[in-house]
Amino acid sequence: MSDISRVLHAIEHGDPNAAGHREAVESLEKAYQERGARTLSRFFAAMNFHKLGDQQKARECYQEALKLPRIGSLPGLDFD
Repeated sequence: MSDISRVLHAIEHGDPNAAGHREAVESLEKAYQERGARTLSRFFAAMNFHKLGDQQKARECYQEALKLPRIGSLPGLDFD
């Protein structure tokens, strides 16, 4: 399962204990370290950090995503 698929699964199925958001953040940050920043991944990371209550990290990811290249009319269509 790809990093994006794991994130979408965690968001779709929700988790009242925030385990899904933590798992999503771990996957996204690992991919960030291995492959660099991707627009859509940074937006997903921002959303998950926000849900975990880390507003500073959420803002950083969001601001970084805004600076990354976009393909087409939707941001983040640059994932593998």
